Amino acid sequence: DKVYNTNADFPFPSPFNYGYAFMKIPVDQSAPDNVQMNVYSIGMSLVYSSNMSVSILNDVKKVVMWNGKNNNQQKLASGIYIVAVKSGSNVNKYKIVIFNE
Repeated sequence: DKVYNTNADFPFPSPFNYGYAFMKIPVDQSAPDNVQMNVYSIGMSLVYSSNMSVSILNDVKKVVMWNGKNNNQQKLASGIYIVAVKSGSNVNKYKIVIFNE
């Protein structure tokens, strides 16, 4: 069984691999039901962009659930990526690691 902290203030699981169904990325607790999420390669090329639905974990934690794939539903290469989640004027930025076994 894969265990990870559902109360984390950072994307989890980390590093992400495709053995997990989704990476959970925290959003601002005042975020609306939908947020804009962009994922960039370390060279700042846009690899994913979407208006994402916000989910609530454990009745308190707001997250977006991303499958780690690009807009063409292809797996991303192992590496470091930058995630930006925008809700209103608030932007949360994270560094994530994808590891393909």
